[in-house]
Amino acid sequence: MAMFYFGLSEVLSSKYPTQALLSDEKFLTSGNVFTRFGIQLIALIGYRTRYYFAWKFSEGAIILSGIGFNGIDKDSGEYKWDRVEVIDVPNFDFAQSLRQASAAWNKTTNYWLKRYTYDRCKPSHPPREGPPKGIFSFRH
Repeated sequence: MAMFYFGLSEVLSSKYPTQALLSDEKFLTSGNVFTRFGIQLIALIGYRTRYYFAWKFSEGAIILSGIGFNGIDKDSGEYKWDRVEVIDVPNFDFAQSLRQASAAWNKTTNYWLKRYTYDRCKPSHPPREGPPKGIFSFRH
C-alpha cells in the first residue's frame, strides 16, 4: 500500500502542485468556482498521500521487525499484524463525522490516550475529555 500512495502522490503532485495553485494568477481568475474547487481537492489529495506513504511505509517496517504482531484472530485463525496501525485510510477519507475521522487518524496514539488517560478519569467529572486533550496538545 505504501508504494501505491507514493505513486499516487507523485502523479497528482506533478500534475497539480499545491504551491502553483496558490500563486498562479491564471488559475485564480479562470474557470468557475466549482472547477477550481475540484482541482484544489485533487491537489490536496495528492498532498495528503505523502503522509499516507510515510505512515504505511513505517508500518511495513514495524511488521517486518515483528513488533506489529497482534496475535491470532479467534474466529478465523489468521495472524493479525495491526498492533501499530497509524491510520485507516478509507475510514479517514470517507468519514461521516469528525469523531470517525479522528478515530481513523493516528490510531495508536488515540488508543494510548483512551487507555491511559480517558479511562482513568472519573465519570463523575463533567470535563472527562479535558485531560486526554490536554496531554495530546502538550505532546504536539
